[in-house]
Amino acid sequence: MVKNTQKKESRINVKRKSWYKIISPKLFGQKEMGESYLSSSENAIGRSMKINLKDLTGNIKDQRLYVNFKINKVDGSLLRTVMTGFQLTPTYVKRMVRKNTDRLDDTFVFKTKDGKKVVVKTLIITMHKAQRSVRAKIRAGLKVQFEEEIKKGDFSTFVANLINRKIQTAIKKNLHKVFPIKELSVRVLSLKDESSEEAVVEDNSAEILVEKTPIQKKPAAETLVEEGSEDSDEDSDDDDSDDDEDSDADKEKE
Repeated sequence: MVKNTQKKESRINVKRKSWYKIISPKLFGQKEMGESYLSSSENAIGRSMKINLKDLTGNIKDQRLYVNFKINKVDGSLLRTVMTGFQLTPTYVKRMVRKNTDRLDDTFVFKTKDGKKVVVKTLIITMHKAQRSVRAKIRAGLKVQFEEEIKKGDFSTFVANLINRKIQTAIKKNLHKVFPIKELSVRVLSLKDESSEEAVVEDNSAEILVEKTPIQKKPAAETLVEEGSEDSDEDSDDDDSDDDEDSDADKEKE
């Protein structure tokens, strides 16, 4: 018989990858922020990235700020992004805080004209120590003025005014009438995710159910204690019988 000498060829599916450029939103001039090497452009949707503002503006004074972006659209070989927030660097915040001053940290949730919920974390540094009543007035005035500013435009307009420090400068000037203020900054800005908020509520309800469950008693431990007490009683009875036998033996010897 003639053996089949044909060799089996293994087929390996190789996915070809390509480079895709990541582009910033119109607010930052649609500049190239980087590249990503992907087999499919759809895999990039939903990915987030963080970039120093100095790399987008070229101004060294903007290195105190990091901006968060999220890829939301594919345009040929380009990956379009949207801004999701920003935060100040911790070193910049530490340099602002000095002795004999008060630091006021607050967190507010606002809603823009286009229906986006925004979380704003502010930071105020006073020139001198302030009383509690004065600090309360500063916080109340800060919230009212931020509500007025956010009603003037959509999310992109609000962010642009914050990055250019137009809003901070105007509010600081008004609050300076209440008490001398050294610095007013937005420490963190982020979009509020409603889906994550629902998940947190479900987790809290689960914790409450666990706390309400009564603690069950262990009957086994009680039986062990009772058995131990019976054993001790039996041991004491045995000891008494042994003592009686010893006394009888002594009487017989006498």
